[in-house]
Amino acid sequence: MDKEIEKAKSVSDRVAELMELNRLEALETYKRVLHLPNDLGQFAGDHLAHHRRLTLQLNAAASFMSNQIKVDENTLKFDC
Repeated sequence: MDKEIEKAKSVSDRVAELMELNRLEALETYKRVLHLPNDLGQFAGDHLAHHRRLTLQLNAAASFMSNQIKVDENTLKFDC
């Protein structure tokens, strides 16, 4: 029984580690996307490409905020 408990703890620790790595990678991706140049001059006047870049950045920001709200809600649920 003790071996099974230790094995479960080991797997749980590995899953937590992988989730933390994925979270950090996602945060870095958000950061890169939000810091991409978005001045119209960077696109040589191509309004469609400029619009796509702005949409990408807005979607990344909205996704980040939505995920933060979900985390906050879950924290509140478990704290009560």
